[in-house]
This record gives sequence, structure tokens and C-alpha cells, in this order.
Amino acid sequence: MPIAIIDFFDSNNGGRITPPYSGFRPKINVGGIHTSCFVESKEGEEVFNFGLKHKVSLRLIFPEIHTKTFVVGEDVELFEGSKLVGKGVIVDV
Repeated sequence: MPIAIIDFFDSNNGGRITPPYSGFRPKINVGGIHTSCFVESKEGEEVFNFGLKHKVSLRLIFPEIHTKTFVVGEDVELFEGSKLVGKGVIVDV
């Protein structure tokens, strides 16, 4: 399961009005591949507060399709619809 460090954006930065919770399900873009995942805290956080970097696991909906998609150092973007709500980098696979 890929691990990433993610910064979530508030509405002043084009993102969400409220912070997401561990377990939320955005669309992600990694290396031009778009898919869905569950974003889950690796540090026991329930809420991903804005202005902080969060270590998260990206639990893919279809992991068997994307086994080679994730590479350490690759940028990752999180979307809700067309709205970019977070960005980060893959730190472990």
C-alpha cells in the first residue's frame, strides 16, 4: 500500500471548506494515472487539519490494476470532482 506525505488545501487555497477525515475517498493522480483510493492516517489522526503535512496510506480501490503505478518520489494530487484538494509525494510503496 503506497504511503504519502500530503498537504490538504483549505477553501482559501482552492480546496475544501472543512478538513477531510481519515478514510475519505478522493480521486488521485499519480504519474498521469487517475484512480480512486481511501486516504487513511498512518499516525492515528482522525481529522487532517489544514496547514499541516500528514503521513497517509493510499488504499487503492483496484490495487491489482495499479501495482507498478506508485514510485517513491512521485508527486500525487488529490481531487474531489475537478477541485484539487491536496498534494504530496509518495514516500514508500
